[in-house]
Amino acid sequence: MSGAAPDGADAFVGKWLAAEPWHRLLLLFEPPDRRAPRRLLETLGFELRQAALAASDPRVSAAKLGWWAQEWQALAAGAPRHPLTRALAAIAPFPAAAEPGGLAWLQAAAALGQGHDDATPAQRLARWQAFALAQAEAGTPWLPAPRATDARAHGLALLAESLPGLAAPAAAGHLVLPLSVLAAQGLVRADLRASPPRPALAAALAGFAGELSGQIPPLLAGSGGYRHGQLLLARRLLAAVAARPATAWQGARMPPGPGAVLALWWSRRRDRRA
Repeated sequence: MSGAAPDGADAFVGKWLAAEPWHRLLLLFEPPDRRAPRRLLETLGFELRQAALAASDPRVSAAKLGWWAQEWQALAAGAPRHPLTRALAAIAPFPAAAEPGGLAWLQAAAALGQGHDDATPAQRLARWQAFALAQAEAGTPWLPAPRATDARAHGLALLAESLPGLAAPAAAGHLVLPLSVLAAQGLVRADLRASPPRPALAAALAGFAGELSGQIPPLLAGSGGYRHGQLLLARRLLAAVAARPATAWQGARMPPGPGAVLALWWSRRRDRRA
């Protein structure tokens, strides 16, 4: 499993890495024995997030997540159908007792799509951190148990990674920024759909990025491994969003840069010494 994943899973892994290419760098620093399950579980997490958030019709999202619930039950029964779940089963048998953890992951994914009335950044972040915690618990048959703060770090990183490119979901009517973040700039929900966007939206996005960035240091101190690296990259991303919010709103994303490689190398070296 260090090379190609069986049964067509590589196509889904490739789709995930095309959408979130910074994980290619993170996977380079992942221990070889964990790399295959890591990329499969991260890809599955991407599929669940897409199912919850990409569809404009909540009924479509519910149908997709309902299918995944059936697939998780099939995995627990020893008869998975999807390439990703078949590849996971090939790495290690899935204990039927772990089925509730997978279903909780799906419920947390569904909650991501229910954030249309989030009043505060804390409410928005709590949804992402609940999803990250559920992912960590669902993945324990294949990966070691995470550190206590890893799920919080992962959820914050996921929320940070979602910030570039908010223009399209905002135009579709999604509440892409919490209401209090909008109110701080004198904006209301309807302003999200303005075309061209009001300049105050860039200020709102920059303020939100700055608020999230301020929560990173204590999580970096307590996290490790893959999530520590992901949070390091998220900190760089948030700094770029805060510096150039108007272009980030439209989808521009700065590459991590050579300094990120060094930061990830030091992070893994620290883990090996711990």
